[in-house]
Amino acid sequence: MPRRQSFSQFLIGSADLDRPSFFYAYSGMWLHLLISVPVLIFFASVPILDALSSMAISSLSLGTIVYSILTREYGLLINLVSYGMSMARAIDAELLGYGFPIVAVIVATSSGYMLLSSEYRRY
Repeated sequence: MPRRQSFSQFLIGSADLDRPSFFYAYSGMWLHLLISVPVLIFFASVPILDALSSMAISSLSLGTIVYSILTREYGLLINLVSYGMSMARAIDAELLGYGFPIVAVIVATSSGYMLLSSEYRRY
């Protein structure tokens, strides 16, 4: 009897070279976070907490943008707004204040929910 593939294996893929779109979005999200936070801290002199919070939102948005392009689900490109707002907040915190990051978080998390629910329906 063949083993049933788990949802995480479905999302990330298996040992073969064919990877699903979610793998590239997930990898891009973590790569963006791991590279952008030290760059902001060391080269732009942004405080650690501001850099980490802004880049967490923008990395999630970037991963959703990558997924949207690869799967041709262009409705998720609304995350371009979230990505832009969180990047602007990371560079100049006084530029946007606190209202726009809240909107960016709402857009990014609702898009992440829509992404995972569509993948689960496909599973």
